Amino acid sequence: MVLIPKRRRFDEEKVGALTLSRCDGGHAPILASLLQATLIMVAISGAGAPINIVGAEMGALRKAAKSVLAPAVRAAWPAVEAMAEIGARTPRLGKTIQWKSRWDAECDSVLAALPAPEGVTRELYRKLVAPADPAKRHALVRVNGAPTALISLRRRRVYWEPAPYQCLPNFIAPAIDDAALGRALNALALEVRVASGLNLAPHAMRARRTHDYEVYQADLTGDYGALWSKKHLSNVRRARERCAGLTHRVDGDGDLRWILDLWRQNWERDVERETVSADDRLRFWGALMAAAPAPGRWRAHTITLLDGDKRIAGAVLLSRGETVSFQCAARDPAHEALSAGTRVLDFAMEWAAQSGFRTFDLGSGDYKKRWAPVGTMRHAAIFRPALTDLLYRVDPLG
Repeated sequence: MVLIPKRRRFDEEKVGALTLSRCDGGHAPILASLLQATLIMVAISGAGAPINIVGAEMGALRKAAKSVLAPAVRAAWPAVEAMAEIGARTPRLGKTIQWKSRWDAECDSVLAALPAPEGVTRELYRKLVAPADPAKRHALVRVNGAPTALISLRRRRVYWEPAPYQCLPNFIAPAIDDAALGRALNALALEVRVASGLNLAPHAMRARRTHDYEVYQADLTGDYGALWSKKHLSNVRRARERCAGLTHRVDGDGDLRWILDLWRQNWERDVERETVSADDRLRFWGALMAAAPAPGRWRAHTITLLDGDKRIAGAVLLSRGETVSFQCAARDPAHEALSAGTRVLDFAMEWAAQSGFRTFDLGSGDYKKRWAPVGTMRHAAIFRPALTDLLYRVDPLG
């Protein structure tokens, strides 16, 4: 039995009969059920409450409660998000949020008023965020009438991600500074995830959740292969032997589309809808490849393995300054025995070293650490309202 102290007692009938004046579309009963579920979960969480069951019994009770309450949480999730957004539209302390379902001239005006995105021109950035496919939303955030941020979002399964995510490294949205961007993201009252790629810890943005992780980087100025394990070196040599009859090319016509189409196919069953960014990647990276080189600007490259005229595997890289960043790769499953995925990454590192780059940034993941040691730390951040954060205690949808 769980003992609920007086301050935590509640009347289930009253909670169930709650009416919420700002609800419409029949959401009030759903939100009432959600509130009831939330109160129950708070009660059994035992935070500060006297409890006469401990350990495994409490864990089992929480698990059972979650399984019972999860359907109510899932049903209420869209309503909670909608109500939070309605509340966010109310001006507070001079801050206003204007939503656009399509990019228009007003978005162009706000973009021109804010600092240029890091590493790209405003014109190139517009090619990433302005197209309506995949669908996006744009938040024009102003304080006392002056633009402070322009946040473009792309929908994932149960949350939103910044449109630059998966396309433009270390960038969330144009803003006057990080603190203003954080205030804007928190004011949206939506769940926005930046799942990776931030170079600096997002403390100034006051995210609800943050995560640090290791990134693997190869020093191309030395013998980076000398750091490989015997097993990995053996695998690379085997891939070189098997692919000895193949050729490779850099920045070939049509290669970017082929790689991204195959990448999309390989991940089409991903429940989190990662490949929703594929069309944005194709347009934006294609624009980066076509743009004239300029100091401090991002460029995109492709490395493709060929059997005659037939593409076997490929990788997409971004470069800026002295660093090349691995973005994604794909291989034809019909040629799995060739170890073409290993060989194309091997080729990519060789090309980067021969082209004069000093660092090859592989990102994170167990496979990446076979290729290089830890080079730096990066960060992830989640911005979400307090109630949404509480919902994850009942049913972590993702």
